[in-house]
This record gives sequence, C-alpha cells and structure tokens, in this order.
Amino acid sequence: MDGLRRRGARLSQRYLVQALRLAKAAGDRSLGAEILAAMSHQAAYLGQASSAVDLARAAGRTAREARVPALVAEAIGARSSRARRPKRRASMRFCLGRG
Repeated sequence: MDGLRRRGARLSQRYLVQALRLAKAAGDRSLGAEILAAMSHQAAYLGQASSAVDLARAAGRTAREARVPALVAEAIGARSSRARRPKRRASMRFCLGRG
C-alpha cells in the first residue's frame, strides 16, 4: 500500500472511531452497528481479515440488540463471505498459474 493510501486509511479509521464514540454518546445503537459494519468493510479492503471478522461480529451483535434485522443479515453475510475469501484467492492464483 502506498503512503498516500495508508494515510487516507488511517484518517478514515480515526473518523469512524470518532463517529462510533458519538453514536454511543447519543445512545444510537443502530447507527453504531452501521459504523461497525463500515469499519468491517474497510478492514477487509485493507486486507485485515481477522479485524474485519471481529468488527462484523460486533456489528451483528449491536444490530441484534438494536433490533435492526437488515444489519444482522448484512453482518452474517459479511462474516461468511470473508471466511471463504482465502479459498477463492488460492484457487484464483492456481488458475492463473501463480499457486
């Protein structure tokens, strides 16, 4: 990852953490679940698989507590697709003759 992209990722992580704090202060659990889901997506994009799964789990728990079924479904889907991703990458490398 180049320097500019890394700085942008760190900056956006800070904004997401601040947004999560504000959602908590406001008592808005559904917004907190949305923010955790966004943090999970960002971690996956940055290649931080274990963080992405942990954040997806936290988003799912928070969404269940806030009774937001769409977010619960999204968190379940995110966890399962991330769990399968390494297998897909390995098979892709094999098909491209790089594995």
